[in-house]
Amino acid sequence: MEVRLFLIILLLGNVQSVSAASIEIPPKITAYLRNENNAVTEDGLLPFSNPETAAFADYVLSNWRGILSNFDEIAPNAREQCLIVASTEPLPATDYVQFVDGLCDLRLAEKTTPQAVWTVLWAGMNKKGFLAYNYDRPEVSAAIDKLQVIMLKENPSQWAEFFKEMKSGQLKQNAIQEMKRNGDEMPETYDNTKKASYNSMLQRTAKTGIAPWARHLFQSPMATISRKNIWPWVGGGILLVVGFGFYVRGRK
Repeated sequence: MEVRLFLIILLLGNVQSVSAASIEIPPKITAYLRNENNAVTEDGLLPFSNPETAAFADYVLSNWRGILSNFDEIAPNAREQCLIVASTEPLPATDYVQFVDGLCDLRLAEKTTPQAVWTVLWAGMNKKGFLAYNYDRPEVSAAIDKLQVIMLKENPSQWAEFFKEMKSGQLKQNAIQEMKRNGDEMPETYDNTKKASYNSMLQRTAKTGIAPWARHLFQSPMATISRKNIWPWVGGGILLVVGFGFYVRGRK
């Protein structure tokens, strides 16, 4: 009995050490994060004009699990956290959902900033529209449930209708109609297994262009929020919920 107990304790200790395992971040990656000129744009894009963004994004894509396990230490502020979250968009769908799920757990434990979660809902590149488009997949649905808990806790009156329409599939149907009408590429499906890379992010962004109305329909009821308003956001913050033309039209 004592031997069994010892083994159980030993195994649990090993599990905890793995979950808390540290990751050594290369100096160039740390320098990129600390550079205040690097920030996710109001359209949910990485700073593509900076040539160092490629190396940063590819590092995040290859090491996202280790980064997530030490998230608040590696990126202690909102700007840095959002850079990491945006860089995960080229991940294969299964990995991306695992990342979002883990990020939500951190937010529920108050170990990350609200803006990091906003960046998921404001995806502007490979995963633009991904959540709503794949809402009926169990793995995606579970992640949406966690996002809903977080957003309704922080801003209940502003997000209740949005999640209701997303989980019913109405948000997806409204947006599909508009994307077909405009000739836009549909979002990624959960079956996407393409190898993640910075180049794939650039290609996807260039191909789809910046279509803010599509993000409004698929992802978030927020108005475009300037970088000035996002990064200094403290406490309850301010969400500008407005009647987007396409969003409202789809709901009539």
